[in-house]
Order: sequence, then structure tokens, then C-alpha cells
Amino acid sequence: MSIVRPARLYNCPDTNLITAGLVVVSSLKDHLPDFIAIRSDMADPFAPNLIIRLENASEQHLGETRNEGPKASTAPLAQAKELAKEKVSLLKNSIAARFKGEEVKIKKFASDLGLDRHYASFYAGNDQSAMELYAKFKSAETAGIKTEMTAAGLNAALFDNALAALQPISALNVSQEGEKGKGKEFTDAAIQEFNEIYKVLISICDQGKAIYTKSPAVRDKFVWDTIVKKL
Repeated sequence: MSIVRPARLYNCPDTNLITAGLVVVSSLKDHLPDFIAIRSDMADPFAPNLIIRLENASEQHLGETRNEGPKASTAPLAQAKELAKEKVSLLKNSIAARFKGEEVKIKKFASDLGLDRHYASFYAGNDQSAMELYAKFKSAETAGIKTEMTAAGLNAALFDNALAALQPISALNVSQEGEKGKGKEFTDAAIQEFNEIYKVLISICDQGKAIYTKSPAVRDKFVWDTIVKKL
């Protein structure tokens, strides 16, 4: 007797949902004042909590069925790496600009965040270096490095966005390698959780499209189908 699974509300691989979701949340954070002027329910900690939910869904459930396999996960991994390069580079360059002429501080932050050892190979596409950076960022957050940066005038979102963009690379990489073998099938609970996350992401997209009707370049950042097609 075949098992009837709940229907996915989203028309893309599960890994794409995670990656596209992080793109949407990043765009929301970049334009947060415009959103909360209309939607108070999207004020912090809405975005940070959604990132945590995406991270948890990725860590607990991420995988494709045997039929979807590595072909489906290769594109999300590449997209995640590009997003991570963008966010990590922005943080690195912002630190350099803020502390220009203060080489001791720049070197300290580079060391604390692992940028001195791992950034070059990470930017060249090395997945292991991306995972090393993620681990260093998590340690730095616990050690209060983000607090030091924000106290010096750097927006906390610079750190948060870089950390969030690095997180999926490990899970996506493991998922891709696993799919080369037997693959992994979602449970009913996993599909339900991804459906609920999708509803939240679509709500953000719908609101973004409504806000930026006269700004096509920004509006496109909230068109779900366009985001997914780029993966």
C-alpha cells in the first residue's frame, strides 16, 4: 500500500525553498523600515526568528527524495555560496572601512571571525572554508564580538546576515553528498513545516510587491517565482 504524503504548497525542491527563503529574509532586513511602517508584525524579532526557523528546518529536515537527487541540490548550493560571498564580503569590507588606519583592530576582527585564515579560499568557492567560517562566526557571536562591532557603529545586521548566509552551505553540501547515495525522504511533519514557512515567505513577498509597485528593481526582490528561477 503506497503512502500518501501531504501536498507541498511550493513548486520547487525543498533545498530551493530554504535558499530562496534566506534571500527573501535578507531583502526584508535590507528594507525593514518600509515594511514596519505598514506591518508592525514584521518588526524585530520577526526576521531573526524566521532565520532561526529556516536554519532549524534545514538542519532537521533538509533532503530530497530519491527521485529528485543531486541534480536538484546543486543549484541551491551554488546560490547559497553566492549569497554568502556577498554578505561576508560586505561585512569584511565594512570592518575595513570603519577601522581604516586602525590595523590592530582590523586584524583582531579578521582573526576573531576567521577571515584571516579562511576568507580567500571561501571566496574561491571552497565549501570547507565556508563551514569553517560559519563555526568561527558562531563562536564569535557567543564571545561577544558582534557586540564589539555594533558598539563601534557597525549595524548588527551585517554580522547577522553573513552568519545566516553561511549556515545553509554545510547542510546543502551534506544533502548533496547524501543524495548521491540513497537520498532522504521527508516526513509528513517536515512537509507541513516547510508549507508553513512557505506561507510566511509568500506573505513577505506579497507585502514587498505592494510596497514597491513604483520601484521595479526593489519589487523584483520580492517576486517569489523570479527568485526561485534564479536558483
